[in-house]
Amino acid sequence: MTDITNKGKYHGIADCHGLESFVAQAGGGSMMKIRAAANPQRSATYYTCELEQEHEVKMAKLMEDSEWIYALEYLKELQLPNLVAPDNPEAWSAIPNPELDPMYRYEEGHEDF
Repeated sequence: MTDITNKGKYHGIADCHGLESFVAQAGGGSMMKIRAAANPQRSATYYTCELEQEHEVKMAKLMEDSEWIYALEYLKELQLPNLVAPDNPEAWSAIPNPELDPMYRYEEGHEDF
């Protein structure tokens, strides 16, 4: 019997500046895990999740509009039971927060990079 769901599987990297990536999961994410591990100064972490179509559309729009912080906040607000950030749970709970980046310099009127 085939398991039919209306959920898409996604993965990516989240860091102190929001979602760096949000892509359809086609493999194990080894390179993303390595990239996240190579950027601890930005509290980077690899995540996986399953989303229903309505949330996929919202996430795609946020990413398209370069709303990385809002995309991460939205993903976390969904409180998905299948959302997993296995490599760095402490970082996951602390992000998004650009001030965690030691290279971040806030300038009024220039909140985005």
